[in-house]
Amino acid sequence: MKVEISPSNYGALASSVKLPAGHLYIADYLLCIPLTGMDRVEQTAWFDRMLDWNEKTINVGPLGTVEHYEKYYSINK
Repeated sequence: MKVEISPSNYGALASSVKLPAGHLYIADYLLCIPLTGMDRVEQTAWFDRMLDWNEKTINVGPLGTVEHYEKYYSINK
């Protein structure tokens, strides 16, 4: 799951809930939460939770080419 979220909201979210192992916060705008290994109930709970924090879009799918580049080469690390 990929969720667009500001740095301040990411900080607030991270301090209010335990983010899943393997999550990424890329280029100060994109929170990536791995859904692999979660059952449907847990996946649904994360979707519901992210609806409160989402600022633009929520997508499901692998990281794209641009997101991989941002992960490794972003100046906002």
